Amino acid sequence: MTDHKNHHEQMKFQLERILLFSDAVFAIAITLMVIEIKPPHLHPNDTLQHDLQLLAEKIPVFVSTIVSFILVGISWVRHHDIMRYLHTYNHKFIWLNIALLFSIALIPFAAAFVFENITTNSPLPIIVYNCIFILNALISYQLYMYALHPNKKLTQEDHSPKRQELKAEILFPIAVFSLVIIIACFNVSMAAIGYAAFGFQSFFTDKKKQTSTVKNKI
Repeated sequence: MTDHKNHHEQMKFQLERILLFSDAVFAIAITLMVIEIKPPHLHPNDTLQHDLQLLAEKIPVFVSTIVSFILVGISWVRHHDIMRYLHTYNHKFIWLNIALLFSIALIPFAAAFVFENITTNSPLPIIVYNCIFILNALISYQLYMYALHPNKKLTQEDHSPKRQELKAEILFPIAVFSLVIIIACFNVSMAAIGYAAFGFQSFFTDKKKQTSTVKNKI
């Protein structure tokens, strides 16, 4: 009984270490994105109108930061949500988690790449930015499907409904990021419109949930 309790406590401690390490990477990624926002340099003889114009030029950078912050935040919430289901782990889970954190660590670079080339007509920064989020989504999919798979025994209960829900939540953004890339290849200035497709995500996920519920009842 004591050995079992000690083993349980050890597993809980190790899972907390994984979570804390992951949280640190998420926090650093978000911090680095904000650091990349360079404030405009004002001069004593500049007019207020000129200063406001310089500040207005930073609006696309602020918008990009907000979008990136939200996307990283969603990834963190989902990661935090999954961790509470686990009662143990294995080496494959650890390496999948590290791969996920690597994709998160790339986001500040992608955001900075967009910031530094916001006024150019090159689609490359937008393509790189969205490819990194696609990479993040694909790794997230692998990690969460593995973690909640009943045969892997990382959870104490069957969380098949949650797996189906995550499929819709993760795979839909891949389609949106791909759409933005396609638009950018034709018109860089219109690429951001593709993110409006996220407005249909709740409709898509609700449909998937309903389908999953019907299948489970059958």
